[in-house]
Amino acid sequence: MKLKDKVAIVTGAGTGIGRAIAILFAKEGAKVMCASRSSTCVTTAEDIKASGGEAVSVKVEISNRDEVKNMVKTAVDTYGKIDILVNNAGVVNCFCKVADVTEEQYNEMFDVNVKGQFLAAKFCIPYMIENGGGVIVSTSSASAMVAQYSTGVYNATKAAVLFLTKNIAVDYAKDGIRANCLCPALVGDTVINKEVFEEAEADPEFWEKTLEKYPMGRIASPDEVAKGALYLATDESSFVTGTTLTIDGGFTCL
Repeated sequence: MKLKDKVAIVTGAGTGIGRAIAILFAKEGAKVMCASRSSTCVTTAEDIKASGGEAVSVKVEISNRDEVKNMVKTAVDTYGKIDILVNNAGVVNCFCKVADVTEEQYNEMFDVNVKGQFLAAKFCIPYMIENGGGVIVSTSSASAMVAQYSTGVYNATKAAVLFLTKNIAVDYAKDGIRANCLCPALVGDTVINKEVFEEAEADPEFWEKTLEKYPMGRIASPDEVAKGALYLATDESSFVTGTTLTIDGGFTCL
């Protein structure tokens, strides 16, 4: 088992990529705290335990300082340490041009996608230092690397995540902490892309045009992204920090 006796917090663990990561990490021996803003994280933890793994769940609003601090403390109180933080929780609340984004939508995306990752890292890092090191895997996006129609603010948040993670890597390398980004493009079975999939179902021609942007002719599954997270979380990537693992089927090549 690649993560035997490791303790991992996975945010956004109720659905999609986060759920797939939590389940895979548990299969590889990790004790997993499944966190999300809804009760879906409870189901993920229960499924892990039903399969013989070890997991607990906690509902958390990732942009709320006190709730994030409690999440981290609960993980330490339960398992005694934190080895891995998967900073995965994220939201996109509109597909519209920049001038059409409301301040409320802007604030929510930056609060969840950027402030949330900052807070989780802020409260995990001292425990990791005390434990002799750790790993942070942050979910950014291929959208951090390209301009796209009607997703400007979301793309900006994901670019911020990318550079926040790079700076964490620089700040804490000598403390034995590695920090890297996952940068997936469109991923199947994810709540964050619900509107895209609804449009695809209603308009097959739209979906065909979407897939033309992917040289491999398809989008990723959550499990494929989870395998990237596993690589970044294990000693197989022991000299990898401050970088991005792009999982996009060639999307950013075009």
